[in-house]
Amino acid sequence: MTNHDAIMTRKSRRKFVSQPLSAEEKEVLLSAIKQGNKAGSLSMQLVENKPELFGGFFRSYGLFVGVEHFIVMAGPKKDIHLAEKLGYYGEKVLLEAVKLGLGTCWVGGSFNKQGVNSLVSVDDLLIAVIVIGEPVNKYTAREQLIRSITHLKKEQQSKFFQTDGSEPSWFMQAIDYVYRAPSAVNQQPVWMNVASGKITARLRNINHFAWVDLGIAKAHFEYAAPSGRFEWGNNAFFHQ
Repeated sequence: MTNHDAIMTRKSRRKFVSQPLSAEEKEVLLSAIKQGNKAGSLSMQLVENKPELFGGFFRSYGLFVGVEHFIVMAGPKKDIHLAEKLGYYGEKVLLEAVKLGLGTCWVGGSFNKQGVNSLVSVDDLLIAVIVIGEPVNKYTAREQLIRSITHLKKEQQSKFFQTDGSEPSWFMQAIDYVYRAPSAVNQQPVWMNVASGKITARLRNINHFAWVDLGIAKAHFEYAAPSGRFEWGNNAFFHQ
């Protein structure tokens, strides 16, 4: 499966079957996590076989079932771009999991934060987790309901970008990738703008998870570009 395939097929999953990760799956995930940690000076870590951190209706409001494996999304408290970096590098890890055929979902709450925080260094800050595992074969009624409700919030692509006509040939493919990126309750807070050939990304609205969404959106955008990277931060430039 290519990056394009992973982006096009990725859907959030919330119900999993009890199954350990295979040696191949662990190798791929650990390699992607190691690369992201090194590049972003982060402290992401793979945690296996910890169902107690997601167990119980009152902890997850019944939204997650059978979660046993997840990735801790954490990094230095002093890093002002921490949430954005975790969104950026975490989404790269997530897409590697999708390529393996695993189910995934970004989770900002609905888990035992005290328990997960016990796995995090005192110098680090826990931002979120990414749950991973073997999903049930079919979407559950609850998953379908959640998906139908959240996708009502997703706007048309034309409503979150603007261009003066100087965009590169691959720009609309990048916008499609951004459109398909996960975001908190599918609010799609990231706005892309092109003016005189310069591409910038900014947040249209800011909430507690918006900086993670910004990092995720930038990662998706870059998958369509032949080369180049965004700067960190809001109103950031893309350097080709």
